[in-house]
Amino acid sequence: MIQNVYLFFFGKIMGLCIRKGDIMPVALSPVVWKLIVDDDPNFEDVAATDVSIKFIGKNLKLMVESGDSDMSMVHQNSVGEDVELVPGGRNIPVTLENYDRFINLLVAMRIDECREAVKHIRAGLAVAVPIDRMNLWSWRDIERRVCGEPTVDIALLKKYAYYENTTADSPRVRYLWGALEEFGQDDRTNFVRFCWGRSRLPPDGSPLWIVNNKSGFRIKGVNDLPQGSLPRSHTCFFTLDLPDYASQQQATDRIRFAVRNCVTFQID
Repeated sequence: MIQNVYLFFFGKIMGLCIRKGDIMPVALSPVVWKLIVDDDPNFEDVAATDVSIKFIGKNLKLMVESGDSDMSMVHQNSVGEDVELVPGGRNIPVTLENYDRFINLLVAMRIDECREAVKHIRAGLAVAVPIDRMNLWSWRDIERRVCGEPTVDIALLKKYAYYENTTADSPRVRYLWGALEEFGQDDRTNFVRFCWGRSRLPPDGSPLWIVNNKSGFRIKGVNDLPQGSLPRSHTCFFTLDLPDYASQQQATDRIRFAVRNCVTFQID
């Protein structure tokens, strides 16, 4: 099937990311990552990306106890098709006696439907990396190597920053780091996207951090922007043009406004 070819190719791209230190912006369920490294997914992994499973885990038992549930031993798969979890499951109501079995069968069904797809992804991975060694990694290890760091670590960003027309101890640079320390993860992610067009940072040691033998995040002091201006970025070069600011509060407010509202490329 053509879908399997795409999955195989996707696995090859994942393998190239691992080998070359590149990253790609994909969001996959923990179920997929765990199956790739031959780990055992659980209920929490399935519920992490499935609202209906999360609802069942939180509410179904209470509904069964109160008599408000009309569920039977059947549930939809990922494409919305009803699947009987046991023969004749449509006619078997979920009760307190079979509730645990229902949950286990439901989770197994949703995990099993991923296995075929992951088999082709692993086949593509095997072209670039020794797939028999994958079980030496945790699922978070491979996710980080393929997709980058799941959170924006300011210490990592500082480690690979270098300065042009300014210094690390200049007021504008101190204000920048102060703003980022104050930001939550959503705004830190917005900041990385604003500066680089990506939502995640590469892992520590990735070749992406080095550009022309220099650390990859360039902070450039500029004089063509008036004091208190919005910062300016060059996403192709992971560069931030940073004006002067009169105070930490002004810098925090202006940088936050920029990263929240400047979300497309300027074409002029």
